[in-house]
Amino acid sequence: MKKNILFVDDEKQILRAIKRLFMDYDYNIFLAESGNEALEILKNNSINIMVTDMRMPNMNGYSLLEAAKALYPNTLRLILSGYTDEKQIFDAIQNNLAKVYIFKPWDNNNFVNLINQISEFEDIRKEKRVLDIIDKIDVLPTLPYMYSRLCSLINEDATLEKITECITEDPSVSAQILHIANSAFYSINVGSIKQAISFLGFNNIKNIVLVSNVFDIKGDMGKLKIDVLWSHAVMTNKILHLIYRELLNKKIPEYCSTAGLLHDIGKILEIQYFKKECFEILDLIEQNPNESPLDFERQVLNVTHAELGGYLLDWWGVPHSIIEVAMFHHEPLDERVVNKELVCAAHIANYYSWKLLKIKTFMDFNVGTLDYLGITEKACEDLIGKIHE
Repeated sequence: MKKNILFVDDEKQILRAIKRLFMDYDYNIFLAESGNEALEILKNNSINIMVTDMRMPNMNGYSLLEAAKALYPNTLRLILSGYTDEKQIFDAIQNNLAKVYIFKPWDNNNFVNLINQISEFEDIRKEKRVLDIIDKIDVLPTLPYMYSRLCSLINEDATLEKITECITEDPSVSAQILHIANSAFYSINVGSIKQAISFLGFNNIKNIVLVSNVFDIKGDMGKLKIDVLWSHAVMTNKILHLIYRELLNKKIPEYCSTAGLLHDIGKILEIQYFKKECFEILDLIEQNPNESPLDFERQVLNVTHAELGGYLLDWWGVPHSIIEVAMFHHEPLDERVVNKELVCAAHIANYYSWKLLKIKTFMDFNVGTLDYLGITEKACEDLIGKIHE
């Protein structure tokens, strides 16, 4: 069936241009010149994707996105707007009001491709084999209480003291924050949570709280080493940041800053809910060290940890770029990936993280990621050598 897309902009000529652009593609197009008109269309039609401008009179794009998320959570929300709205765009992405954004003036091919990619991503999330596995989980893990409380405090512009007080209630989370803040990557030495928050920023702290809770699995897991997965997650995130800083000469977008920490979250989901199957997968991996573990996951569970991780993060409502890293870090050049730069960098970080930790695992390194980022293998090896030292 054709998917329904709603475009919202107060400028008629922009809506006409968009309609001409998409008229030859397999979508039903709806147009609205205001937020109120958009909400009326959402009320009376099953809209799959909504793309809205941010600067509009009466109801601006941010308010429309908030209303659409509350009333029609299954509608994918995107932003099409000008560079002047960067702060609002960042807030919208960080707060899961929108998946991605397109800046005006747009490139026609890129615009159409992005819409197609987002549409295909939603199809993956709803594949029957994935939903069949999800249905076997009695209750999907919810966002940790501390994370939700922290989000509320940050959104309410709570004081640094109040946020510090919230975090220090959990000693294990506090220890993880100090561990990351004092890691070699940051090159600082802090002794208090308050100092760590001041240096790392609220959004980074919020995401570290999320990850710390996710990896906090109790009981003896035998061969399923949670501490190894945690070390790998921290190392992958460290290398990811260094790739951006040292090789790409830019800062990783703040809302993507914990992509490395969350890239393997699907493995945690497997361990929590499919422990018996995980042992079976591990046995197959040990017997066939030169074959991809993903093949054995498909054989035993019919899904991969990447697909499970993508589903969980999407359900939690984290930024789309982080979801893509979880879902495609083994297939970084997949045509459905929107933020290929981030996913390619995460793929490289994932590969070198295992090498640095000296843990034997199947290395599915895609050298095409180096070409895509315009970096060399030698540059990566030199960077990893510095970390190793």
